[in-house]
Amino acid sequence: MAENPELKTWRLSAHEKRNIFIELAKGVSSTILGPKYGVAPSSVRSLAMDHRAEIAAYREQITAGIEDQVIGLWVADKANRVTQLQQVIEQVNDALPGGVTNDDTVLLKVKMSALRQAAEELGQLVHRVDAGGKVSYTIDGVDMEGLT
Repeated sequence: MAENPELKTWRLSAHEKRNIFIELAKGVSSTILGPKYGVAPSSVRSLAMDHRAEIAAYREQITAGIEDQVIGLWVADKANRVTQLQQVIEQVNDALPGGVTNDDTVLLKVKMSALRQAAEELGQLVHRVDAGGKVSYTIDGVDMEGLT
C-alpha cells in the first residue's frame, strides 16, 4: 500500500524545509515542490502558510543577493554569532560560584574560548606570525663590511 504523502510533512528534515522555503521564496510552485520532496502539494501550501514570515525574510535575502548556502542561517550573521557567544559567557558567569574551585576549570575554559572567539569575530585580536630564523639584507653596490 502506498504511503499517503499528505502525512509525510513531519518527516521533512530541517534542511529540506529550509530548501522548500527558499524555493517558495523564489516563486517555485507547491505543485512542483510537493513531488520533489515526497509530500502532497497541499502540504507544501500548508507549510508555506505556517511559515509566511520566514519565507518573506528569505525573499528579502534573495533580493539582497545573499547566497543560497547561507539564506536563513542565523549563524551566517556575525551579530548572531557574537550574541550567541555572549549568551554562553553569561551562562558560565551564572554557573560559577563566588570563588572558583578545581571543578570550575572546564567552565572557565569554555568562557575563555568564547571570549577569544568573540574577539576574533570582532577583529580585535592582533595576529602575530613568528617567522623565526635569521634575516640577511644585501644592498647592491654597497660593501657592508666596509661600513664598520
